[in-house]
Amino acid sequence: IWNNDATTDANDLVRFILHDQPGPAPGNILATSNMPVFAFSPGLQTGVTYYISAIAGNNVNGNVSTNDPCISVAPGTPVRWKSLPTAALSGTTAICAGSSTTLTFSGTGDYPLTVTYLDAGGISQNILIPGAAPVTLPASPVVSGNYLLTQVTDGTQPACSNAASDFITITVNRPLNAGQALPAPAFCADSAAVLQLRDLLNG
Repeated sequence: IWNNDATTDANDLVRFILHDQPGPAPGNILATSNMPVFAFSPGLQTGVTYYISAIAGNNVNGNVSTNDPCISVAPGTPVRWKSLPTAALSGTTAICAGSSTTLTFSGTGDYPLTVTYLDAGGISQNILIPGAAPVTLPASPVVSGNYLLTQVTDGTQPACSNAASDFITITVNRPLNAGQALPAPAFCADSAAVLQLRDLLNG
């Protein structure tokens, strides 16, 4: 936390550094800023702890001289960037009318994850993934339709959300009906006839 309480000489300057060691030496200085605010940039890694420190020393062309024998580096405040969560959806894509299937939700990130999806009726639903193991959910759609992921949010502060777009289409197949047999036609023993199957079925 920076309280703007540094004690400096007239030729001194205060800047902020992002570095990889907690101190007392800062280690590798990865970025410098006029404010204690740093964006995630190329070369940084998610899940790695970095540190932000105020640094005070001689002003050399708008920068703090690291050669100043009186340079002062404040204790580092830890900061860590989180990976954005992800989610995926899988399941059987064809069922018979009246039966059910199982939807499998999986994801990565800081658990627990809250996954938002649209069911086959277009209604928004949430499901919780508490850990690395996938979560299953029974589904019994009446008609064919899509199950579509729309968003995933992780479970630690600060909560990070990410758009999700995985989906499956479940096709509901109707029962087949070949028809009912009509009474068998009768023929004389010495006659011949051509029979059409459609003429022997009802339905």
